[in-house]
Amino acid sequence: MKDFIEHYKEPLKWLIVLFFAPGLIQGIYHVGIKVGQALTQWL
Repeated sequence: MKDFIEHYKEPLKWLIVLFFAPGLIQGIYHVGIKVGQALTQWL
């Protein structure tokens, strides 16, 4: 069982990353826009 977990740990990690990446990218994108707007208002 331990070998099974060791074998599938990496692929599962990448599946989780791929699953959450779109949401994370969108979140970072929105934060970036807000920061950009704040900076343009400051300048």
